[in-house]
Amino acid sequence: GTHGKTTTTALTAYLLGANGSEAGYLIGGVPLDPPTGNHLGAATAPFVIEGDEYDSAFFDKRSKFIHYAPHIAVLNNLEFDHADIFRDLADVQRTFSHLTRIVPRNGWILLNGDDDNLRALGPLGWTHTARVGTGERNDLRIVDFTEQGTTVTFKLVWQGRTWGDVSWSQPGLFNARNAAMAALAAGLALCPEDPTRLKLAALTKFRGVKRRQELLIDTAKLKVIEDFGHHPTALAETLHSLRNRYPDALLTAVFEPRSNTARTKVMQAGFTRALGTADEVFIGAVSRADRLKESERFDVEAVTEHLETQGVHAHTAATNELLLEKLSATVLQSGEKPQVVIFFTNGSFDGIIGKFVEAAK
Repeated sequence: GTHGKTTTTALTAYLLGANGSEAGYLIGGVPLDPPTGNHLGAATAPFVIEGDEYDSAFFDKRSKFIHYAPHIAVLNNLEFDHADIFRDLADVQRTFSHLTRIVPRNGWILLNGDDDNLRALGPLGWTHTARVGTGERNDLRIVDFTEQGTTVTFKLVWQGRTWGDVSWSQPGLFNARNAAMAALAAGLALCPEDPTRLKLAALTKFRGVKRRQELLIDTAKLKVIEDFGHHPTALAETLHSLRNRYPDALLTAVFEPRSNTARTKVMQAGFTRALGTADEVFIGAVSRADRLKESERFDVEAVTEHLETQGVHAHTAATNELLLEKLSATVLQSGEKPQVVIFFTNGSFDGIIGKFVEAAK
């Protein structure tokens, strides 16, 4: 899917291992659980691999996941992204449709049942399907979701029957959905006749993945978080979760327009809306700006000006080093109100995250 691939892959591998399976896995990130990003596993055990709709190589523009042969395919969500590869949403839906066609008759396709863009793929009648989400028509439902402070609780209900209660530290409804998808995938892999035989207790101890809402500083006065977010929906959902988690804090979002899509104007309006949910915003220099026409380039000045009209204090700078100076002067010399600073980037942000953390310690 567009969001949550790495976390869901890590969760699936983690749950399989916690339930006694010597599963193999290949995770497109650095998980804290399981302890490594790859493991061959036993030949007779399931193998979990992160799928990606991005192109395979410069000579093969098909999505990477077309080269896999999944028995269980998990489709977390579907939105337009990778504007350098896909023309529009329909083009993205087309490649996801191709993925569903290679799932065998005795396999499973697990879909986010609350996602209109996935529902548009059709009935998928040649294989088994299960829908996951909060809506009443889903086969696996997430119910009674609450997020208070650093504790998140919810219940999983499979086809009207309670599977289990979950209490864990991972933020947001989006992570609860990742957990539900992972639990069902792992359950069907081990016990296809009754996936609820999979034990969920290990979720309580799941520590997440590096650079996915990763807490770098955790004091009463200051929380500093790093996140891989580079799509408007990811930013919006993470900021919403942080509001619930730290309701009394000043929320500062620091965003680097770096991905091949984020550094263009394609999603500029979406980023503006998402960043508008923070109290203060710092936007870094557009990555590789010289390779884009001005008419195509993410317009940092226009975004900051619009945010100011919405009552959000917004800042930018010619370089990320200069942005760090502004950020440090604003945050590290502030008053008594607790602060949450979250960095959004799918790259290095020119090293300013580490420098800010060191200065804040």
